[in-house]
Amino acid sequence: MSRKNSLFSLLFIILFNVMTYGQDVKVSREIGIRNEFVYEIMPDLKGNTLVYRDRGNQFYFDIFSSNLDFQRTAEINFEQRRVNVLQVAPFDTTIHIYFNYYQQDTFYFSRLIYSAEASFIRQDTLVKIDRSAVKEKFRFAISQDQTKIALFSIGENLTTAVFDVGAGVLLYQNILKLTGIGERENFRNFTVTDDGNVFVLFEVDNDSGEKNHHFNLLKSIDNQTYSLHRIPMPNKYSSGVKFAYDNKNRRLGIAGLYSNKYESETNGYYMLNTKVSELQTDEGFVFVEYDDDLVREMYGKKKGKNNEIRDQVIKKLVWRADGGLILITEMEKEYVRRSALSTIPTLGSPSLGSQNYSNRGLVDYYHEDMMIFSVFPDGTEHWRKILFKKQFSQDDDGAFSSFFLFATPSRLHIVYNDEIKNSNTISEYVIDPLGRFERNAVLNTDYQGLKLRFQDAVQTGSNSFVVPSEKNYKLSLVKVTF
Repeated sequence: MSRKNSLFSLLFIILFNVMTYGQDVKVSREIGIRNEFVYEIMPDLKGNTLVYRDRGNQFYFDIFSSNLDFQRTAEINFEQRRVNVLQVAPFDTTIHIYFNYYQQDTFYFSRLIYSAEASFIRQDTLVKIDRSAVKEKFRFAISQDQTKIALFSIGENLTTAVFDVGAGVLLYQNILKLTGIGERENFRNFTVTDDGNVFVLFEVDNDSGEKNHHFNLLKSIDNQTYSLHRIPMPNKYSSGVKFAYDNKNRRLGIAGLYSNKYESETNGYYMLNTKVSELQTDEGFVFVEYDDDLVREMYGKKKGKNNEIRDQVIKKLVWRADGGLILITEMEKEYVRRSALSTIPTLGSPSLGSQNYSNRGLVDYYHEDMMIFSVFPDGTEHWRKILFKKQFSQDDDGAFSSFFLFATPSRLHIVYNDEIKNSNTISEYVIDPLGRFERNAVLNTDYQGLKLRFQDAVQTGSNSFVVPSEKNYKLSLVKVTF
């Protein structure tokens, strides 16, 4: 080994040792959430962390300092009695709450603006739409830099309205008939870019009765019309798809796993990665089939049949600095132990129409080994890895399983619960740009009363993240700094 390579390896080992033993962990006080419909964690630009809580007709902010010291609780007041909150997002030094409501024959899309300290600033109406034109439920998307927001609905038509957040003005609004393009159940992704353009992805005919499965990608043009891009998948079926847009380099990526027969038995991955300026009307995927070595590594010495890897689904699609993509998958399985219809209520129990626990199906959740594929911009595979983990839980919707992806300029951290139980070790895989990795212990929850939901963690800086702990209807925040 050369002196240069030896020095790099030594620095690499030192860096990992620092990561392993240098974490700073802080835990907030508990918040009661028994009556909450939903909560959301968000950082502001002053280093604080806010928790938004929705009780259906009561709304709150809980404010914590950068060290997770509790500051205060602020009630959020709407002028209207019945509102539907769509999104809560920080912008500059403020927090914006986007919501809609109906008043007589009019649909209103509005926002509340609060300071970072949760003090009310103002309420704006962004757009008004005749109620007769609102036939489908509206959904919401926000750009990566949070300067553009989009309100959209998908039914017989695609209705889109895009707004500039800073100015609070409507940039454009249009309606596109979807006949021959896609249907609501085929909708997969809606993305609004930092410059206000829109991409909409539909997956068409993805079932065993169709031989010409394909995707339809819509791209907005000049903020007024759409171009249609058809991407075929002949004789293949998708087990899930992710769309990613690189605002810096103006590239788009579509990727997932495919099967030759059944969605649960994947045979490889597919990927499209192109500059938006080079996007063609008829595009094509790069298909990469699993080879013997990959299948053998996943299952050990016993080779899987026909180079199949079972129950893997795509979870993340991450941009590389060179314009390439990293595809991260995870094994997911669910087993129903008892059908909700197979249980007869005992004497004195509530009726079958109730939500009695004994009438619900009991489900086992498995979240296990992950595959990572790092691919150059031209579709050539750079490296691949299999990362092993085993997570098992029961009757919790898998809320404490899976992982959190924490990205730094030079590393990816995959952080997860080793086991789904009260006393548990939190581990991470740290991966460098060449695919080298190491597994570290981050912290231990013994006697701390923590049960961490890593799927809902939020990155708060280049070296820190906050993850919620939820146990016995009590919510606390855990901040990890590397």
